[in-house]
Amino acid sequence: MEIIAYILSFAFSVARFLILGWVVLSMLFQFGVLNQSNQALGKIYVTLTAFFYPINRYIRRYVPLFRGIDFSPVVMLFILGLLEITVFKAIF
Repeated sequence: MEIIAYILSFAFSVARFLILGWVVLSMLFQFGVLNQSNQALGKIYVTLTAFFYPINRYIRRYVPLFRGIDFSPVVMLFILGLLEITVFKAIF
């Protein structure tokens, strides 16, 4: 049972890291720090966007922009944390 807990913990940590990376890359592209013509970062960003945007779009229906700031990734991290707590409570 412990091995399942370690695997799930690792999966939640990777998901959290990928969401934060997606948000940081998005901000760096928006503010012009990174150029869209960078092939490697562009592919990483497109892949992360393809994975997280459908979830993000669903959350944006209920969480509007606040003065131009999108809080949907924060809500996504919060939901991921709640899901993690729920899963670990169910296992142990």
